[in-house]
Amino acid sequence: MAWNSPETKSHQMAAGRATVGPGAPIAHTPGLAGQPYRDQWDIERAHKEGMQKVTWVARCVDAIAGNQARLPIVLRKDNSPDGEIVTSKRVRNDSILNILNTKANIGENSFIFRYRLSAQLLMGTRGAFIEKIRGRD
Repeated sequence: MAWNSPETKSHQMAAGRATVGPGAPIAHTPGLAGQPYRDQWDIERAHKEGMQKVTWVARCVDAIAGNQARLPIVLRKDNSPDGEIVTSKRVRNDSILNILNTKANIGENSFIFRYRLSAQLLMGTRGAFIEKIRGRD
């Protein structure tokens, strides 16, 4: 059989020709070595090219964002994993805990807001920004 000949199995034969490493051919680009990571996929491009073309992407984002939105937001003292849990009674009334765990705004409850926030974090690489505008309660 031609595909299983000793010439194709020999290590000495492979030394003279270029080999392809595992993974995608674009996985290692020597020209980008030592440069910071940049991703041009903003939220609109991720939605157009990812979620609209591949339905599994939409389903995965929906499943992850839905499960994350079901969990309440918890703050810990000094942002430590083992720190004491800070409740909304111990902080100001207009804290971020009230926004994320009760009613985010007039148009959506906290579940929908956390779902949208999680989906945006999953689809984009730039993160998310929450701004509380005082006087719009």
